[in-house]
Amino acid sequence: MSEALGQAAVLPVAFIGLGQIGAPMAKHLLAWPGGLVVSDLRAEATLPFAEAGATVATSLTDLAATHPTVISIMVLNDDQVRSVVVEMLATVQPGTVLAV
Repeated sequence: MSEALGQAAVLPVAFIGLGQIGAPMAKHLLAWPGGLVVSDLRAEATLPFAEAGATVATSLTDLAATHPTVISIMVLNDDQVRSVVVEMLATVQPGTVLAV
């Protein structure tokens, strides 16, 4: 979409956790017009996404700073969800959807 045409820019979406469930889900977002930003504790999990054109965030703060419209969190347990959210809390924009 073009802002010159009076339409809002399409913002990126983000995905945290690229394991057995998260990676296949995130692959569906590679074609998102605003781009895909990914993060995983295992650097090797992000490689196929980087090769496909996604942005790899070096930290969760950096991921949140890309101002995604939606951040999908696909981690192991509630403690990890809390840890992810707390780390991003100061950087994430109001109105950002956190999908767990």
